[in-house]
Amino acid sequence: MQDIKQYGDSIYKTIHALPDNEEKAFALLDLSFFWGDYDTAKAFLYIKQAEELFPKDKNQAFLQGVLSFYKASANFDANPDKAKQLYMAAEKSLKSVNHERATRYRIRLWSSYGAILQREGRAREYVEALINRVIPMATAIRDTSLLGSNYQNVAMALMNMQDYKKADDYYKSAITMLQAEGANDEHRLTAYVNAARNAIFQQHLNQAEVLLQQAAKTLQSIPHSTYGPMYYTVYGSYWKKKRDWEKAFVQFEKGLAMARAMRSESMTATVLFDQYEAYYDAGRVAQAKQALLQVLPYVERTPILRNKQRIYYNLAIVENDLKNYKASASWYQKYAAVVDSMAVDANETRILELEKKYQTAEKERELLITKEKNQAQELTLIRTRGWIVSLLFCLILLLMFVFIGYSSMRNRKRIHAQQEKLHLLHAMAHGEEQERSRIARDLHDGLGGILAGIKLKLSAIVSQSAAANKSAQPIQDDRLQQLIQQVDYSVDEVRRVARNMMPESLRTLGLTAALSDLCRSMQNADLKVDFRASDLSGNYTPQFLTGVYRIAQELLTNTVRHSQASHVLLQCSEHETRFYLSIEDNGRGFDREILQEPTRGIGLQNIRNRVDMLNGHMEIDTAPGKGVSIHITLNKHG
Repeated sequence: MQDIKQYGDSIYKTIHALPDNEEKAFALLDLSFFWGDYDTAKAFLYIKQAEELFPKDKNQAFLQGVLSFYKASANFDANPDKAKQLYMAAEKSLKSVNHERATRYRIRLWSSYGAILQREGRAREYVEALINRVIPMATAIRDTSLLGSNYQNVAMALMNMQDYKKADDYYKSAITMLQAEGANDEHRLTAYVNAARNAIFQQHLNQAEVLLQQAAKTLQSIPHSTYGPMYYTVYGSYWKKKRDWEKAFVQFEKGLAMARAMRSESMTATVLFDQYEAYYDAGRVAQAKQALLQVLPYVERTPILRNKQRIYYNLAIVENDLKNYKASASWYQKYAAVVDSMAVDANETRILELEKKYQTAEKERELLITKEKNQAQELTLIRTRGWIVSLLFCLILLLMFVFIGYSSMRNRKRIHAQQEKLHLLHAMAHGEEQERSRIARDLHDGLGGILAGIKLKLSAIVSQSAAANKSAQPIQDDRLQQLIQQVDYSVDEVRRVARNMMPESLRTLGLTAALSDLCRSMQNADLKVDFRASDLSGNYTPQFLTGVYRIAQELLTNTVRHSQASHVLLQCSEHETRFYLSIEDNGRGFDREILQEPTRGIGLQNIRNRVDMLNGHMEIDTAPGKGVSIHITLNKHG
């Protein structure tokens, strides 16, 4: 931190020597942007100094927009909601100014505003803001460096949405533009580091190594970069994939030291979580738990529910591995409670609003008492009014607390009911699979054998009849031949039904072969069904294998029956403890509102039940005439 302070102070001395006040003001604003990651108080101090230096005859809309942008940047981590308000105030002012400098600030503010949306779990809105607003503006002013930075922002958002291949294309475009002369070193470093992370996600370790080497060279020219910790944590993740644990932990410790020196809680939390994953993969479960517990205070101080869910869930798994079952259950309850916490948050927000109104009323009452202290009658009236307001407020507050208590109790009951439902679904699924297996064996070994015997006897009768009449043409009894064909068809049909109920290839050859057979069986002259599998370990429990197969079978059956598609693509892959299954078709699609109708979407509800049993979640993307895309994420350990 001492090096950063010296660096910032030396820049301030250089700025202080500038002769032009306007130039000095803009330099101070850029210095405030630098300090925003380390010391918010200093950032606001330099903004105030810059505001005092701006000439009064300048375009006020432009200056107000610029000041709002830098104030928003200073609030970026400390108060994201305030930052969003200030970014929109800056947009309103700068939009009315028609020159390139204003456009550059608008590009920066929309990029930052979108980054806050992404933190809130609204990644799609972030990508829309970049593609529809930022990139067109950067293209219009023909700034390849700025365009490259925002291509990188799109790539980061796509990477966070796990669309790694598309993210890779955007990273390559961004790096090409940022390698041009005059590009910002900070942006170039960020692009190298994030592209390396994306390559690691895709298991392209050679590509990641090259990118990390380029990042290391860039970091040498900007040793105080705020993205330095991310370089070390991505380098640690690279060694984790190589299973060289000691080298990985060395890099994580460097990243932690740098993030803590910068006093960046968000960066520290990011490095700690990557370190946790490395400890867990290395089998050092106790150390993994300690890393998560260090992340926990930061996560609980921030309002982002998605991060809380992630930490609570992983703590539950770690405690379970350590056989601390009571603690594991407690963390799982917290994880489940976050899902329903939005209603409670809304109630708390309402209480805060009431408190603010009450405090405002109290201040107004005190002001009136001070001004009108000689008017006894009015003072009495004001006091009476104050008591009434206080009583009403207390009554409303009491009602709100009662409602919160009731909501909390109802949520606990709902969680319990969900757990009971999940246990029931597990039992039903287990019973159903046992019954399927029994019926499949009976069909194949019993009825299938009988039909095969009938076919052989009928064939023998035809052969004997032909042998008895050697002098003439063999007797061809059309009806007997038809009967043999029908028996032959019945044997095939019995085998097909038995295979669908319990596919032999799932047990003997594994999931990939079974799903491939399933896709081939669903094909017909009007429908092409493609299957792709990548990075499947094959190390699955029988329950997981059966569950995935049944989900795929239900997805394909729904598509064949309802979609009127000509092409279907079924894909599956896995990453660490996650298993991904998706299906896409070019059919007629449907209106998502029908999913809310109790008598519609039964097939999809069956799929949801099976996904719930495997502790996963499902996303459906469709519209009339647009086809259907269904993406499912499952936990391999159930």
